[in-house]
Amino acid sequence: MKKSIYLIVITIITLILTGCGNKYQGYWCTYDETATIVALLNDDYTEKQKLAIAQEIEAFDNVESYTFYTKEDYASQMGLDKNEIDIYATYIVTFDSMDSVGTYVEKLSQMDGVHQAEQSYAKNNLSIYYIDRWGKYTYTNSDEVTDEDLEKGKYKEKNGVLIFAPESKKSKTKMLYPKNNYLCGDAGCNKVYAKSNATCSE
Repeated sequence: MKKSIYLIVITIITLILTGCGNKYQGYWCTYDETATIVALLNDDYTEKQKLAIAQEIEAFDNVESYTFYTKEDYASQMGLDKNEIDIYATYIVTFDSMDSVGTYVEKLSQMDGVHQAEQSYAKNNLSIYYIDRWGKYTYTNSDEVTDEDLEKGKYKEKNGVLIFAPESKKSKTKMLYPKNNYLCGDAGCNKVYAKSNATCSE
């Protein structure tokens, strides 16, 4: 009997120390991933080559936007003379879908005047919850936010829904809906939060 009571006490203490066994504890993240191509131009590119590259980019089906930066643009932003920096003139192309982006990289890589073209990814519409012990949480829509900028508050689970009440009256109450191993931003699960880390890199 004494052994059973001892085990029960140990179990209760363990639950207390771990925040009552909160299965939701940790970072939960959602974002939209968009593809970007960074095309570096040769130092000796010509205006004709630059125009041909722009025309090729404009012919891509799913381009959202593109921007051209000269070496002078970079130098001006850094407050340096252009001869002091080792950087290429660049086309940065963003897409509204992932379709055919790999093919576009190959096409740009083969064009005259292009030193190198590479595909990268950007996270948009980022949203991160950190569910802590003792019914506390933080929330942010940036992976570069400081601790002072975090939304902080308390949460509770009611009728299978997580309800987040912020400390600041400027912020609104939010809800997440558990489903399988995920948390959903609405009852229809149109926005899915997955277990991750502080920068949504996992």
